[in-house]
Amino acid sequence: MILFPMAATVRYRGRELSVEAGTSVKKAIRMLGLSLEGVIAKVGDRLVTEDYRLREGEVLEIISAISGG
Repeated sequence: MILFPMAATVRYRGRELSVEAGTSVKKAIRMLGLSLEGVIAKVGDRLVTEDYRLREGEVLEIISAISGG
């Protein structure tokens, strides 16, 4: 039997990235080449910290907290 790592999804500005369950929000943000400052992390309807570890099937949404005008 072959076991595949359980996955979670990271979304940012139309991009989607599949990551292994257990990945921290901090690592996911860095995988996108973003700085921890200036973004908000959200799973479902709740904000999560950079130390939060994603669970199988969860969708992490990264939102820019700063925008130009």
